[in-house]
Amino acid sequence: MVSVVLVQVAMSYGQELPPARDGLRPVPLPHLEPIDRPVAEQLHAAARAVAEASGPAFSREMTAAAYGSLGRLCHAYELFDCAEAAYANAGSIESRRSTWPYLLGYLFQQTGRLEDAESQFWLALQLDPARREAAARRAELYLRRNRLREAREGFQELRDVFPAFAASGLGEVALRERRFTDAVQHFRTALARAPEASALHYSLAMAYRGLGRLDEARTELARHGPGVVKLGDPEVDGLSALVRGERLLLIRGKAAFDAGEFRDAVSWFSKAIADAPDSVTARTQLARTFVRLGEPENALEQFEAVLQLDPADQQTAIDLAILLSDRARFRDAVAVLTRASAQSSTTSATATTLARLLAAAPDRSVRDGAKALEIARAVFDRDPAAAHAETVALALAELNRCPEAREWMLRAVAAAEQAADAAETARLKEQLPKYGSC
Repeated sequence: MVSVVLVQVAMSYGQELPPARDGLRPVPLPHLEPIDRPVAEQLHAAARAVAEASGPAFSREMTAAAYGSLGRLCHAYELFDCAEAAYANAGSIESRRSTWPYLLGYLFQQTGRLEDAESQFWLALQLDPARREAAARRAELYLRRNRLREAREGFQELRDVFPAFAASGLGEVALRERRFTDAVQHFRTALARAPEASALHYSLAMAYRGLGRLDEARTELARHGPGVVKLGDPEVDGLSALVRGERLLLIRGKAAFDAGEFRDAVSWFSKAIADAPDSVTARTQLARTFVRLGEPENALEQFEAVLQLDPADQQTAIDLAILLSDRARFRDAVAVLTRASAQSSTTSATATTLARLLAAAPDRSVRDGAKALEIARAVFDRDPAAAHAETVALALAELNRCPEAREWMLRAVAAAEQAADAAETARLKEQLPKYGSC
């Protein structure tokens, strides 16, 4: 029996958890000191459960379950060495259960050990032919290894089970085999089933290019994004539910956001807030995700919460003001920026945004040209950039001081030319005629 005290020592120093029974592998454990406390507590509890389940009062199934729980937890935190050994032990004890080789195969797939992954998926399917997600991941492996006949057969068998996933895979096989008409059909089918899978537009564009249909190829390239077809896989998806600790949840949320998986990002950032309600970073990221999802009211709630926690957060004040302006709440936007400008850490960006709103808000009742000019001149005196000269011109135009406004726009154009900013120069020149008579 593994000593519970030994578990504490092993985890404190990042050592190995001894085998609970003969014939099993030691499990490498992480050093707990640099890990977030909620995560460390989880890992310690799971390792302790393995130690306790090694006693004579526990069945082999109980020991396997304890190793499996430790494996899942380590897998969720991407502690792959720990997870591999724990899954292998669970599989050695419960050799007729498909769960452990399947999860081990997925781990190997994640870490680029494709041959090992294939053998584990094969074993999982031998033990449970109904585990269709194992067949799906094996088809993915065949495609990655360019074994196109096997990949095609694998995806075809999954058309009724995972239709979008299978169509996407069949499209990729057809594309590599230069069967471009078939590829277009498969990708269209996949997009009809999973319109959020914007990455498929790139593959569809390549198929159109292969057919010589270049206009359609360009159209699809313009639609290309990061979203992918997701395989409905409760076993793997359940790993994410185990993750705790603000830092790791934020990392997962950022990864989901960057991949265009905004609903998943909302879930990760929301979990981070549940773990750390005062996390400015989590709330800011959640707000920006809601903006990308087109849910402004939810975004407003989170931005406002951030400013309650950190009134000096200038970027959040700007983001909130822009969002309020988009909702035609210009007076509220001015109030937010005015409060932010009272902070000692006021940035030029905050002051400029406020000045522009006071000078040119569509709601004329909130305009204050004199105040806008005062703020804009102060910013320009600190930083005589083209954009800041333009802000002075906007304020002067609001005050009907048109000749001065035009002079400031000419100064803005000159500053942009001096900075060799061709795009800004062109934009400012386009705006210049508006200042002839305000």
